Amino acid sequence: MDGTEEIERLAALDQLDVLDTAPEPLFDSLTELAARTFDAPIALISLVDASRQWFKACIGLDADQTAREISFCRHTILDDAVFVVLDAHQDARFAKNPLVTSAPFIRFYAGAPLITPQGHRLGSLCVIDTAPRAAFSAADREKLQAFAASVMQALVMRAGAQATERANALALERQILLHQAEQMAGVGTWFLDTTSNETTWSDEVYRIHGIDPTAGSPSLEDALGCFQAEDVQMMTDLVARAATHGEAFQVQARIVRPDGEPRDVLVRGGCIRGPDGRISGLSGVFQDVTALKLADEALRASEQRSRYLLENSTDLIVRFDRRGVALEVSQSCSNFGYLPQEIVGTELRTFLHPEDLPVMAVAMADNFSGRAPDRTIKREYRFRTKDRGYVWVQGNPTILRDRHGVPVEAISVFRDVTAQKAAELALAEKEAHYRLLAENSHDIIACYDPNARFTYVSAAVESVLGYSDKDLIGLTPAVFIEPDELKAAVTRLSDLAKRGPNAAPIKFEYRARRKDGQYIWLEANPRAIFDPAGRLVEFQDSVRDVTRRKALETELATARDAAVAATAVKSEFLANMSHEIRTPLTAIIGFSGLLATRTDLAEIAALQVRRIEGASSALLSIVNDVLDFSQLEAGQVVLTPRTVNVAAFVEDTLAMFGPQAEAKALWLELESDPSLPEVVSVDPDRLRQVLLNLIGNAIKFTDAGVVRLKVGYVGARQQLRIEVEDTGPGLNADQRGKLFRRFSQVDASSTRRHGGTGLGLAISKALIEVMGGEIGVTSKLGVGSTFWFCVDAPAVDAVQVVADADGAGALEGVRVLLADAAAAQRDNVRAVLERAGAEVMDACDGEQAVGLADQFPFDVILLDLDLPSLDGPAALSRIRKQNGPNQDVPVVAFGSLELASGAPDFDAVLAKPLTAVDLINTLVRATAWVDAVPQEVSSHVVHV
Repeated sequence: MDGTEEIERLAALDQLDVLDTAPEPLFDSLTELAARTFDAPIALISLVDASRQWFKACIGLDADQTAREISFCRHTILDDAVFVVLDAHQDARFAKNPLVTSAPFIRFYAGAPLITPQGHRLGSLCVIDTAPRAAFSAADREKLQAFAASVMQALVMRAGAQATERANALALERQILLHQAEQMAGVGTWFLDTTSNETTWSDEVYRIHGIDPTAGSPSLEDALGCFQAEDVQMMTDLVARAATHGEAFQVQARIVRPDGEPRDVLVRGGCIRGPDGRISGLSGVFQDVTALKLADEALRASEQRSRYLLENSTDLIVRFDRRGVALEVSQSCSNFGYLPQEIVGTELRTFLHPEDLPVMAVAMADNFSGRAPDRTIKREYRFRTKDRGYVWVQGNPTILRDRHGVPVEAISVFRDVTAQKAAELALAEKEAHYRLLAENSHDIIACYDPNARFTYVSAAVESVLGYSDKDLIGLTPAVFIEPDELKAAVTRLSDLAKRGPNAAPIKFEYRARRKDGQYIWLEANPRAIFDPAGRLVEFQDSVRDVTRRKALETELATARDAAVAATAVKSEFLANMSHEIRTPLTAIIGFSGLLATRTDLAEIAALQVRRIEGASSALLSIVNDVLDFSQLEAGQVVLTPRTVNVAAFVEDTLAMFGPQAEAKALWLELESDPSLPEVVSVDPDRLRQVLLNLIGNAIKFTDAGVVRLKVGYVGARQQLRIEVEDTGPGLNADQRGKLFRRFSQVDASSTRRHGGTGLGLAISKALIEVMGGEIGVTSKLGVGSTFWFCVDAPAVDAVQVVADADGAGALEGVRVLLADAAAAQRDNVRAVLERAGAEVMDACDGEQAVGLADQFPFDVILLDLDLPSLDGPAALSRIRKQNGPNQDVPVVAFGSLELASGAPDFDAVLAKPLTAVDLINTLVRATAWVDAVPQEVSSHVVHV
């Protein structure tokens, strides 16, 4: 078989369209009949293409094809006769064929070619046996050829049926497509039989008219009646001329649908002539052009709007060709000083700044390249005005294409962006300025994205951390933050972001490791930046190296701790020292107080005793100043308010300075406000301490004249106001500014002349503030000074006084256990208590006091807080725990102010030095000896 025959054979096989189709019962039946006829286990209908043999039907094999080069059928199609192999093992052509040496182990083969009516051998009908046969007779060959002919006939019939089916499907498809085309185009066809005047409409014509197609074709009269009244006569005349003279027509008219809706239609018509040349009918098309007419009207309106915009737009609108020649220009060119005719026909490049011509060239190449324009690129040019100046414009082109899609023209809107450009240039200049500052700042300026990755780092990072800015871009600060502090830093940034756009910047410190491994301290000041939609954009940070500051802070903290420790040691020393001094001094004050209560003293002796008592109290106040200075520094001053007769108190205090005033020939005067309450609640010791300082200073610095003490009361505020006025040299503003400061003297020379440490006024100011008041001074050079202060001093009702003014009988029959280590103190207190009628038993230490309390019943127990062997609080605890007679009796503590402030478990606490009034009144209240409201002693102060 030559090449041409093979090509024709394969073409014929392809025309059958049978390869690789599904099994079909007819071919399966023919194959099975052949197998039964020839008693063969295998039978095939095999079609041979260029590379394989494919089985349309197969009996006895699982395969559906084999390679052509090993097939037996490729030999069968070489001749019209039946091809027979009786024993393949004995045939040199097939002895080594894999179909023989392995499954299906072919031994016998007989195949008749499948020959088309045109003589092309497409394949074979073959029978196969796995055992050799001795012969295959001529009759058998004729039967097999008959079977093959039947198979070929079935294949041809199958192909014909498929062709018919495809033709029918194609016709249907074309009909559907025609119908769809009519619907999409809005075009229908019509026919008029001029003999019967009957019309035939396509479905689309019915749809355009809004008539149901099942209603039947309308007559010519009915069809013409569908037109609008003014168009009916026109259509009648056109149809008549076409039917009579063969004149074709095309006209636009309007029909009215049955529902009243008007439609604009285009009607075309022409004549149809018979074999004899006479007109037998008319045919044509019917098109709904309502939408086209509306679109045309919209287009005209759009053109009018476009023309209006072109003539009234403030932006410059230019239509230009591929060469950049202006074809049309809006009237707004007058904004640049031109008339439209001065620009039309001219290349736009002639109006641009020479430096912008390359930008224009690139833009023109992009516009007419055929690609879609990149709208993200802003084309900006300097456009020359008529007066030879330049303005910045921004172009926004739209490309116009021909019917082949080739860009031919462009329309661009050029907007004046001179002001915007100036702002951008100013912003760029400012940004460059800020960048210059950032690059030259010793602090690190950094920006992070929302994931805390560096997007910008200033050059200072290299000097601070040893990294270059390029080293850190894209990384997070975790590269240098100490791992132990990283989590806290991340949390702070996260919290800052959660606080939203209005959050103020934060500040925090952390340890960082330089690139060389050295550790330093950094201070961060991050700010969170948000966009207008409230989304986090970045963090901006200013980072400073604070290593030296942290080292200084550490040194200062160490020094502060050392100073605090030294102050504590000093305070302890001062407390112990003042306690040791006050113990004998308290005895002096106490015994002088006892003498002052005697009625058998001569008047001059009584006055001297009172002076001794006052001076001793003043000396005690001075001793207390040493402790007060330390306590004031530590904020540990304790107030002990008591009821005080103000008039007597200030008179006695002023009288203490009688000898000093007399020595300088000064007058001492006392002025009291008539509204002054008789008794107020105030700490008399602290009040006396301030008065002694102010009066002492007034006498010290006044050489002639008067020192006047004024006492008033501000009832609305319940405050005591005291003024100390002198006729001394007075103070200027600078000197007044030095007052009330520790270790400060108005004049350094005054230290040598008058003495003093400069602590008095500072202590006074602190004490007044602790007492809830204020202190100040008014002064005039050459006239004198007035030091004043106000302190809280609520007025109290005068208490009921017992029979004896010194408290005699107030504690009649009360049994008191007194525990104090100082014998003189015990004698002093015993004398006061026994004069008040009490029965007193004393102890010299805590153990002895606990022992006596376990043996004898008492009405009240007095314990010194600073007892040897067992201090006051420990002794109280033992008494409360033992099942003795005094487990529930009142226990009153007394001691120094600092110890008294730390004794909360006692029934009452008295601060040393004791006064007879406070001692007796406290014991009266503690024992509730008097029913109802306890009577209290209200005599002058007696120290014990």
